[in-house]
Amino acid sequence: MRRSHRSFRRRLSVAAALPDGVTNIGWNIFQDATENAKFSVAAESYAQAYAEKYGIAYEVRNAEGGAEETPEQPGETSETPAANSCGAELTWTLENKTLTISGKGEMTSYAPETPAPWAELAADIEHIVIGKDVEKLGAYAFKGLEKLVSVSFEDYSQLTVIEEYA
Repeated sequence: MRRSHRSFRRRLSVAAALPDGVTNIGWNIFQDATENAKFSVAAESYAQAYAEKYGIAYEVRNAEGGAEETPEQPGETSETPAANSCGAELTWTLENKTLTISGKGEMTSYAPETPAPWAELAADIEHIVIGKDVEKLGAYAFKGLEKLVSVSFEDYSQLTVIEEYA
């Protein structure tokens, strides 16, 4: 898996269960969050070495790839669930402050002038869940999510690319 530089910059606090297949993480993806980030990583993985190199807190998943606890979700359910396309075979939903990307394949790449469809709901997004069959996160996908607390990947994630400013 390749992660472009600057993907998770400006996130003040990030918790991420990195997929076992991560083979490259840009040097400054977590630049602004090294003191407030925590990874869940596979033992002896590239992600573990990265966390150690850059002083990012981490916990090692068990050898069986044991399920990670889902971050505690806020009790509010005031958001109206929304479902939309974000790739040829990908959809997104927002419910209980959690943005979920599901389906199979590559996410659309976005830009400052053409933001992700959930950008206008940024104030309501605290958690992101990436489905196991998502293969690419598009550029600028999560830019501007100032309240983002956690990003998690379903077990056996097929994610291979995270584009710039994702």
